[in-house]
Amino acid sequence: MTNNNGNEKIMILKMLEEGKITAEEAAKLLSSLGEEKKTEPNKGFDESFEQSFNEPFGENVEDFADKMENFADEMSRKFDGFAKDFEPQARNLADKIAEKISDITKSFSNGDGIKIYTDFSFGKDLSKVFEMNVENMNSILNLEGKNGAISVLGHDDGNEMMVKIKYRPKFNENEPIEFVKSGDAYALIYEKNRFKYVSVEAIVPRGMFERVKADTSNSAITANNLATHYFKADTSNSSIVVKNVQADEVKFDTSNASINLENVKARIGKADTSNAKIIVANDVDIEKFKMDTSNASIVVDIGKLSLFEDYAWTLDTSNAKIAVSILQDADFGYHFKGDTSRGRVNVGLEGMNFIKSSPTYVEAMSQNYNETRKRLRLLADTSNGSIIIE
Repeated sequence: MTNNNGNEKIMILKMLEEGKITAEEAAKLLSSLGEEKKTEPNKGFDESFEQSFNEPFGENVEDFADKMENFADEMSRKFDGFAKDFEPQARNLADKIAEKISDITKSFSNGDGIKIYTDFSFGKDLSKVFEMNVENMNSILNLEGKNGAISVLGHDDGNEMMVKIKYRPKFNENEPIEFVKSGDAYALIYEKNRFKYVSVEAIVPRGMFERVKADTSNSAITANNLATHYFKADTSNSSIVVKNVQADEVKFDTSNASINLENVKARIGKADTSNAKIIVANDVDIEKFKMDTSNASIVVDIGKLSLFEDYAWTLDTSNAKIAVSILQDADFGYHFKGDTSRGRVNVGLEGMNFIKSSPTYVEAMSQNYNETRKRLRLLADTSNGSIIIE
């Protein structure tokens, strides 16, 4: 095996550890690299994965546990084969992943650690519930759905976590789908192309996770009462609704659907959609905030900003209006730039000096801007729509 191949595998595991790729993606990438070896041929990940689960499970828990043990053995063999060519830190990561997958079968068999409740009574629509304790602060949570909604609710009563999934396999009701723990990372693991939909409801201890990511498609994401360093909600063709979230950085990304934010506090924020509104309530306090959509309005209600001293907000859309309502604060200086085409810009705040003013472009600054303790710079840009700041 070449050094380049080994380096690539180390990079893949590093990306997995940092949460940049999913376990499913990492397994497929590692498997594809493994196929370059000219030693005794092994079955690819997808083939062995499918073979392990293509026969029907028995009707009792013991049969399911046996299947999971076979799955764990197969995964352990795969990761062990990869690890032989890795540096020590990568080898340790591979060992942990294989060990944690094996732990799932033990938990299922004897009830220790992760508790799993499986419900096969709804025909092709199935569900599972996972219960566990979050052991360490600064853990990582990755919730990945498919064509199904994701809901994340934080609680302040202990360190228990419950994750409920609803899903529909494409081919076999026994398709493996598990919520696993590897080190301080918690993630939902399954092969996306073998499921029609997967939805997730998670109740998690507030403040225990350093990073929280919710990722799905064609369904809504909602989050409430979370405290973390990094929060990201990523979907498509459906809305994102986030309330009572405190973080260093927040990102909200969808398309063809609205983004609604209420009581979100962060140093860095980004809200990105298309063909739908962005609505920001008056208790959102974000230092550097970029909002971007198209063919739909941006509506922002700025209340009392208290956490930071130098705010910079950018609002960008097209073919629609931008409306900003500001509760003026004597401690703040304001600097606005509004630019549109085939619309009008109106700044209705008191105590403003107009540096430039035309029907389609306005730059205005508070008369006492240089003397104020705090400042808000706001840039609004649209086309074929008005900009109203009042």
